[in-house]
Amino acid sequence: MTDPKKKGDVVLVVEDDLISREIHSRLLTEIGFKNVVQAIDGMRALTVIKEQIAQDNKIILVLCDWNMPNMSGLQLLEIIRKDPTLKHIPFFLISSNRNKAHIVKAIKTGVTNYLVKPISESKLSDKLKKYL
Repeated sequence: MTDPKKKGDVVLVVEDDLISREIHSRLLTEIGFKNVVQAIDGMRALTVIKEQIAQDNKIILVLCDWNMPNMSGLQLLEIIRKDPTLKHIPFFLISSNRNKAHIVKAIKTGVTNYLVKPISESKLSDKLKKYL
């Protein structure tokens, strides 16, 4: 089990909406995660992941919006799941879409958990405890 407070362990929040990105980051911090980094889209998230690894940090969780410009959350998930060094990372996909087909697509791609917006601190905390 990973200690979410361990220095060098990083949680990545990927969200194109600034307010949502800040809210999710704050919620993660309130839950107890000390190192939360942010990316505006999937393309930037890949860069952030590489930067964190180069600094000997370990990405222990990705919390990612589905709908973003440049690269969607689902596309980012596909890339991460195909990379042997990253595929183990718990990946939480966030969307306002409750459509069953949408959720099934995320599950087939390898999502750890699918969360529907808006996300409360208690709901997020409950979901994270199951995986970390």
